[in-house]
Amino acid sequence: QIAAIQHSLFAQFKQGNFHLDTVALGADQGLHAFLSGLADATGGSYYDDGHGVVPGVSALNIAPFFVDIFAQRNGRIVTHDIPPTQLSGATVSRNFSVGDFVSQLAVVAVKDSPSAAVSLTAPNGQTVSSTSAGVLYAGDPHYALFSIPNPQQGAWQLNVTGSGQFLMDSLKVSTL
Repeated sequence: QIAAIQHSLFAQFKQGNFHLDTVALGADQGLHAFLSGLADATGGSYYDDGHGVVPGVSALNIAPFFVDIFAQRNGRIVTHDIPPTQLSGATVSRNFSVGDFVSQLAVVAVKDSPSAAVSLTAPNGQTVSSTSAGVLYAGDPHYALFSIPNPQQGAWQLNVTGSGQFLMDSLKVSTL
């Protein structure tokens, strides 16, 4: 199947100007070269959870995939606000800024431990969680995504409780 795809479909994808992004998951390297070649041949991007911001296979290494795709599809400005940060069982809080003229804020927190819990604190001190009114939330064991319309300008805080590591990127729409 791989040979058939490489010999017939690669050319069709290129001719149709289809840019294919591929994601390699897990330590098994058997398909990684194929997926990388497919992305390269079509002008797409290749993502690998075994290579990225932290060593080894980690959900944190796939964060660029989610952020890149979300930004491309929604016209967002990406900021890599919080680099990989170690958790020690307690709550770790990190600040990030939301400036004037931001009409939409998306916060993407990626964590390598399913038990880590994520919340936000707005500049007025109000906690924003997955159940806050007006906030769209999506999550799974390895990420939490908050979409907040008309966010308050100022210093926001990401709060993560648990063990493992996390990172956070924000995607913003500006009215400028």
